[in-house]
Parts: sequence; C-alpha cells; structure tokens
Amino acid sequence: MSFAAEPFGLFVDDLVSGLTGGVVREELRFGVDGVELRLDSRDDFVDTTVRITGLADGAYTRFRMGVDFTIDTQGVITFLASAPGVPKAGATWPDRGSRLWVNYEHKPERHPAPRLTDRNPGSVVRTLAESFAREYAVVSRQLEAVYRAGFLATAEGRDLDQVAALVGVERRTRTYARGEVVFSRSTPAPADIFIPSGTRVSSSEVPAITVETIEPATLRAGAISVAAPVQALVAGPGGAAKPASLIVIHRPILGIDSASNPIALSFGGDDETDDALRRRASRALEASGRSTVGALTGALMTIDGIREQDVLIDEDPIAHPGTLKIRIAAQLDDARKRLAAELIRETRPAGVRVEHDLALPTPPEGP
Repeated sequence: MSFAAEPFGLFVDDLVSGLTGGVVREELRFGVDGVELRLDSRDDFVDTTVRITGLADGAYTRFRMGVDFTIDTQGVITFLASAPGVPKAGATWPDRGSRLWVNYEHKPERHPAPRLTDRNPGSVVRTLAESFAREYAVVSRQLEAVYRAGFLATAEGRDLDQVAALVGVERRTRTYARGEVVFSRSTPAPADIFIPSGTRVSSSEVPAITVETIEPATLRAGAISVAAPVQALVAGPGGAAKPASLIVIHRPILGIDSASNPIALSFGGDDETDDALRRRASRALEASGRSTVGALTGALMTIDGIREQDVLIDEDPIAHPGTLKIRIAAQLDDARKRLAAELIRETRPAGVRVEHDLALPTPPEGP
C-alpha cells in the first residue's frame, strides 16, 4: 500500500456536498478484473454532478468527465481507452488496483430538499466546511510525512538518519576528510566509461586509508582522465590521505588503468547529502542480509585482508544449477580461512551448495 496526502479542495468538496445532501466518497476499485465501476444508486444521480477522485501516478487527481471517463444512465463508469488496457490519448487513468471516490447529487425529484442548501463562497456552510477542511488537510499532510519517513527512498534529514541507523550507517559530517581522485588511462577512451558512486580506492601503505566516491563520474570518449569527489570512510585525521597516496582501486573498472589523488584530502564542506546517505545505506542493507551475492561479498569483506576485488562469485544456473562457486584471491592464514568458510556457510542461500577454493587445514587426529 501507499499513502498520499489529500488536498484541501477535496476535503472542502466532501464536506460541503455531505452537508447539503450530496453523496460523498462512494468507494470503487479500479482495475479489478471482472468488476465493473457502477454507482450504488444506479440511475438516481445527476450526471453533471459526478466527480471522481483517485490516485494517478501516486498523486490525488480529479478525473474529468468526457476526457478521462464517461458514465451511462445506469451509473456504469468507463474510463476512455484507445485499446483494451490502454488509455485514450489525453486521458488519465487511475493507478491499477487503487481506490476511487465518487461524489454526486441525487435526482432532486426523488428526494426531499436538504435543510442546508447554500454552497456559495462566504456562506456559513462553506466557511465552516473550509475551516474543518484546512485541519483535515494539515493532518493528512502530516500523515504523509510520517509515511515517507519510514522508507529509505523517501525519508529526508533526521528521519533518513534514523532509517539508515537501522543498518548501522551514520551520516558523514565535516569530520570526514574529502578530496578528489583522478581515474585515468594511458590512451584516449574509445567510449564513455562509467565510474559508479561508492567506488573505493585505498592507499598502499599500512594501515591503509580508504575512500569512496560520493558521486558518479564518467570518463568521456576521447578523454584520458576524470576526477571524482571522494570521502574518507573514517572520521578524523586518520582519513586525511596524503597527495598521490590513493592508488589501489578495490574493484577494477574496465578501461581504467590507474587512480591517484593529486592533492591531500582535507576537512570542510557540507555534511553528507541525503542522496549519498541513501546510496550507502542501500549498499549496507544488501551486504547485511543473507542469501545474495552482495551479502556473501559483504560478509567476506569483514575479514581483514579481503577486499571486494579479491572475491569472485560465479553463479551459472545452466552450467551448474544449485551451486555457487567462490574464489578468494587474498592470502589468508589458517584462522582467517576457517573464519571465511564459516561466514560462507552462515550467509549462503538455503539449499544451495557452495564450492570455494579455501584450503582448510586438517584438524589434528586424536590419540
């Protein structure tokens, strides 16, 4: 399900119509196979008063009579189509499976006159309705904000900080060193080369300083280098890499020969943006789960000495169905080999066999 704030005008229409004898918020469901859209009152309606509201592309929309839909004398509503399942040119259809709300007036000759009839602007009825509608609209907007705050893709600011914290990710502030890394090649690029956000580069000395790109970059065809903004993974002076020290690309990029930072990383600038935090949290969520290639890679990278480019996972459902083949290029001692094998066992998908190239030591025989 999804939630969208209802506009002020919709609340006003509902309240004014309800107070003056109209039918308000008759609910229909759009796009349910075999179920036609028909008013409960059948033929007891004034066709010029029919107003249909619903969600179109996730936003509340007032659908237009004669442009988006038609209604026959028996109250059957038909949304205009150029072909089955295809909206007519210029017509707007509701989201499939969403609810529609219909307001309309009964035929006056079949019902007694309502006690309240003045719907004009400035009347007591409309003024009271608009006062209540404003409060309803404010609450509806607040509920939408609460709904959006619960999802990584839509939360912002402090709400996003709290969602990201669920997977152990914190917003990087000005205490994280920033700078640029230049990705280059020896000859002009034959085509555009994309460098994704989150690409990690480290220094060669020990302990290594690791940074990652905070925005994507593209080395254009014919160029030999492109600069990408980076940020250290650790806060404080420990992340301030010296000039020309960031040279190890964690995951090789086809077409890129080398990387380097022309100047030292420094402190300053703004805190991490919402978009950058979302991307990091998404990657952390993928690596923190189970039963996926990303989760297996992320689990192995928690072992000291294993980098992302050291792990090769081969999944081929045709050549070897039900089997994953893992190759680890890093040099590991016996303790880390056992730990890697245990992490693979814990993280692998249920019912899937995993083959790895870890030469585990043979346990000593008993007396």
